[in-house]
Amino acid sequence: MPIDVFHKSCKQLDGGNDRELTNYIVETNSIRALVDFNSQASIAVGLKGIGKSSAYRYLTQVDKNADICIGINADRYVLHLPQRNYGASFFRKQFERDLIFEALREVVNQSDAMRRRLDASLLSEARKTVDSFLEKLKSAGRKIIGFGISIVGIGLTLHKDSPEEPEGLIPEKDISKAFDILTAICKSGVKIRIVIDDPEEVFSLGAGMDINMIGGFCLACLRLSSTIPGLKIIGLLKTHVYHPVNKHEQDLSKYTDPATYLAWSKEELKLLVKDRLSATSTRVDDVFAGSNEDSQLEVLENMIKMVRNGPRDLLRWIDLTLTKSNEQPICTETANLALEDMCQSSFDELARAHSGTHENIELMIKAIFSKKTKTKFTRAALEKHLETLYLKDITFKALQSLEWFQKVSSITIPRLLFETGSISFLWKNQVILPYQKEYTLKNFEKATSIFLTPALIPVIKEQYIRPPAKRSTAR
Repeated sequence: MPIDVFHKSCKQLDGGNDRELTNYIVETNSIRALVDFNSQASIAVGLKGIGKSSAYRYLTQVDKNADICIGINADRYVLHLPQRNYGASFFRKQFERDLIFEALREVVNQSDAMRRRLDASLLSEARKTVDSFLEKLKSAGRKIIGFGISIVGIGLTLHKDSPEEPEGLIPEKDISKAFDILTAICKSGVKIRIVIDDPEEVFSLGAGMDINMIGGFCLACLRLSSTIPGLKIIGLLKTHVYHPVNKHEQDLSKYTDPATYLAWSKEELKLLVKDRLSATSTRVDDVFAGSNEDSQLEVLENMIKMVRNGPRDLLRWIDLTLTKSNEQPICTETANLALEDMCQSSFDELARAHSGTHENIELMIKAIFSKKTKTKFTRAALEKHLETLYLKDITFKALQSLEWFQKVSSITIPRLLFETGSISFLWKNQVILPYQKEYTLKNFEKATSIFLTPALIPVIKEQYIRPPAKRSTAR
């Protein structure tokens, strides 16, 4: 039956590994902004599960607007930076330099096609510049993994046991020359796109995240994309990676909108399911119960109103419901049977995403909302509620042994809840969910009420919450 194939597609929750993704991928408004070379969108930020890997696939495999497209992610590259305490400015300069040479390298690699687009002398200059770059690396005694794969980062594609990168390896005049050559290539009409997924994993410095490194990376993407028309560097970051960087790196404020949020409208989520139905030759009434298509899609629309991160929660919920009902058409009653499982998965994913920076954050969220799952707070009322918890709640008192919890307060916790997507809000009389494009800090600050995201209500019930074990704060 066709529903078997559709059901199988709903189990594919990782866009990076879904072999059939190109058959039903959705070009959202967010992705259109990234595709558009005239758009300033360069840094794309999204919750875990919102479709970042799918966006990477779309930008590197599906869309053909770029003449040259370079995709860089942790699956293809294991890159290493010298472990030093550099500032964002150093990293910005390094990434700018590396990305310029990476673009030129690919122009040279595709010289047969480029001969029809570029003046022969310009292509020759590009080749000389790349050759000179590699020669400087070799003369410095560096072990290069091999020409023909990415050379992003003077010290980035070297073996782990290579010596740290000597500073000043490439003279400034050579960088300026490379910049001018790349600018001339793009002005000749060649469009170049470089897409980097999860830069904090690709440019790994170990288990922790270097805020200065990611800040420098973001600045390099923004500066190059805005300076060279026809060149677009796109960095795809999770929200829990970007938000600390945005708070820390002052130079990001020089850009009106430094980040574009990967987001979905309710109509786009409906299209996500419709496209999978079409690609698997499955009818709407095979999957959703109702007397007509409108009532069948109403079941889907009601599910869309409950999810937190958008596509992953929705597909997981459909999968769980079809499994529990033995692939009978989904109605409100059968969807509710799988609701709590979907919500628990979403909450677990939230906790895992932030475990490296906010250990046991799930306990804090439960403590805040366990008796207030449906309460609509004003900002002031939420802060007052948090002040009471600081004084009286056993979980809050236990969490105070954690370093990150010592750095937050009743005033800053609401923003942290926003950044994790654990709360929704009312803005202009509309309920704004974490996956929507209106879910921005600017709109959040103007919210008339704040409340627990609906997808977490079934998980955070009034119950006893075991506080974390106290740990010693001795150094």
